Amino acid sequence: MKQAMTALVATVALALVPVPAAAQDARLAQIADETNWENLSRELCVVADAYFGYNEAGEKVEDVFLDHFGITRSTPDYRDQVIAFWNANSEKLICRNKCSKKPYARVPQHFMKRVVDLRMENQIFYEFLLDDSDTWQVNVNAIEMIDGRAETLLDYLDGIRADPSRHHHYDLDQIAEFREYIVEEYGAKTARELGAS
Repeated sequence: MKQAMTALVATVALALVPVPAAAQDARLAQIADETNWENLSRELCVVADAYFGYNEAGEKVEDVFLDHFGITRSTPDYRDQVIAFWNANSEKLICRNKCSKKPYARVPQHFMKRVVDLRMENQIFYEFLLDDSDTWQVNVNAIEMIDGRAETLLDYLDGIRADPSRHHHYDLDQIAEFREYIVEEYGAKTARELGAS
């Protein structure tokens, strides 16, 4: 845990260093590299796990994106860049590491589903990624193939609600509220509704 926190502090410190525009463009181009996808995904998942239960978890997840882009919160329209990147690439943001706080979490698992398993919808979604549907429309319909079957976040939530053996891991009222929120505010759909089942 101490190593993870030290790495996190270093990551946050790097996010505060201003980067010239040409370097930003080069950094954004690097993100397309497979290794960088794996690194970004791993960092997002480790930070979510490390900040389990902390109110600033959403801010720390945002810091990971800023570090990867080489920008800061003072960069004009930085949030637009983060959301545009998420919308174009969210299907690649897969947690391939085991979750230390919730060992029942599936591996591999899309980042949004990992947040649900951590029961951190409030800290990460409502405080960062899905906090303003009027300004930013975030793609919540990433499709993940699970045992040969297409699954979206909405399918995952429905699976939790339909499986009594999983109920003790979740607050079902919170799952129902979150499900309603992403359907109404972000157009969440099942894989079947997207024609991917």
